[in-house]
Amino acid sequence: MRTDSGTFPGGGGAGSGSFTLLPTAAVAITCGLLLGALALVRPPYEFLLAALPAAAAVWMLRDRPRRRAIAVVTAWILVSASLVVTPWLVRNYTEKGFVGFTEGYAPRILHERLAFNAMTWRQWLAAFPLWSGRGGYRLAREWFGPETVAYLSYGGPEYYAWRGIEEHERMLTTVAPEDRLGVALGRMWSDLPKHLAVSLPLAWRGMEQTGVIRYGNALWLLVIFSFVLGSRRNRSVLAALAFCPFFILAVNALVSTSLSRYSLGLLMPLSVGVALPVAWAVEGAWSRMRRAWERRPYHAARAPRGGPRNGPPP
Repeated sequence: MRTDSGTFPGGGGAGSGSFTLLPTAAVAITCGLLLGALALVRPPYEFLLAALPAAAAVWMLRDRPRRRAIAVVTAWILVSASLVVTPWLVRNYTEKGFVGFTEGYAPRILHERLAFNAMTWRQWLAAFPLWSGRGGYRLAREWFGPETVAYLSYGGPEYYAWRGIEEHERMLTTVAPEDRLGVALGRMWSDLPKHLAVSLPLAWRGMEQTGVIRYGNALWLLVIFSFVLGSRRNRSVLAALAFCPFFILAVNALVSTSLSRYSLGLLMPLSVGVALPVAWAVEGAWSRMRRAWERRPYHAARAPRGGPRNGPPP
C-alpha cells in the first residue's frame, strides 16, 4: 500500500484543525496525534514536528497578548505527537541500535534529488509548463523540444532520477553505510545556490495534483494571493492554516523529487485556505451593499394607486 494514501486523512485533519489559530485542548491533541502518525508514514512530517517549536516562537513574538495560549497549544501538540512516535523510536533503538524513523533510505532519495541539479536553464524553464497539470507535457514539448523534456519526464530513460539511483548504487560499494548520508549532504552544500534554484520548479511540480483535480497549482496560488492581498487578521488565519502545506512542499522540493502524489494529504487544508478568502470576500461585499442601502436618501411613501381609500364619493 502506498504511504501517500495515509497522508490524506491525517494531513487534512492536522492542517484543517489549525485554522482556528488557537484550538481547544481536544483539537490540539487530535492534531498532535495525526502529526505523529504522519511522521511515521511520510519522512517530511518528521521535519514539521522539529520545526513546530520554532514556528510557535515566531508566532509568540508577533502575538504577545496570546503567548501563553500559543505555548500551551504547542505543548499539547508535541506531547500527543510524542505518544505516537516514541514506541517506534524505542523499537528501532532496541531492535536496530539507532534512534530514528528509518535507516538507509535517506541517501537514496537525496541522490535522486541531487541528480536534478544537473538541469540546464532551458530545462529549468521547461519544467514549469511541463508540471502545470493536464496539457503541460504537450506545451513543454512544443515550446522547448522533446529532447529537453525527456530529462524531466517520469519513466523515460533519460529521467534525472535514474541517474541519481545509479550514483547511489555506485556509492554502496565505495562508502560505508554510516557515511553515505554525509556524502550526499556534502554534495548538496557544495552546490547550494543551484540546489535552491532547482527546488523552485520542483516545488511547482509538487503543487500539481493532476490525479485528483485538473489544475492543482491554482489552489496554492490562490492561497498565496489571498495572503498578500488580505487584511492583517485574515493573514494570521491563512498563515496558521498554510504553514503545514507550504512547509511540507518546501521540504519535498529540497530533499526529494517532489512528485505530486507526495502532496495529496495537503489538499484539504489548501481547500479551506481557498474557501476562507472567498467567504471573506462575499461577507465584505454584502456588508458594503448593506451599508450603502442604509445610507440611501429617504423617499416619502407614495400614495396608493386609485387615491385615498376613504375619500369623498365621485
